[in-house]
Amino acid sequence: MAKRLVLDSDISGKPDATTVLFGLEGDWYEIDLTDEERQKLERALKKYLVKGRKATAETTRLVGETTPDERHEIRAWAEKEGYEIAPRGRIPQDVLAAYDEAHGIERTYVAEGHNATTKAATNRDVPAMTADEREKIRAWARRKGMDVAGKGQIPKMIVAAYDKAHRITRGE
Repeated sequence: MAKRLVLDSDISGKPDATTVLFGLEGDWYEIDLTDEERQKLERALKKYLVKGRKATAETTRLVGETTPDERHEIRAWAEKEGYEIAPRGRIPQDVLAAYDEAHGIERTYVAEGHNATTKAATNRDVPAMTADEREKIRAWARRKGMDVAGKGQIPKMIVAAYDKAHRITRGE
């Protein structure tokens, strides 16, 4: 038996809504809208969108301090767990976070190009996912018009929007 999930509009309460994601002042919002309501929102924002420019997120890449032996061990573990990982190069942040979580490691991270160090508390917020699930989320995000890289960590706001649209609750 197939089940169908029907979202109701947050504005009108009408059925068959979809989740719309938008940002303002560095904050991201999502709202469930019917096609008509989504078009109305787009028309209201259009004069700003045509004059504006697409922003790129300014990110600081955090690099975990690991030894060559530890990186070899992490790669072996990741392959066994079903992660797609290159034999050389940087270990993806989500793989490192999953490895640390599985092994109870609290790693110190260094901002690349900086001397400052910080505890990786935010890394615990990255849910471990299979490669197939990451690809499903990326494909869904692209269909929704979101910018998402072909590899690497998927932004939390995209995972959250996907989870909400699919009624998924991720356990900590």
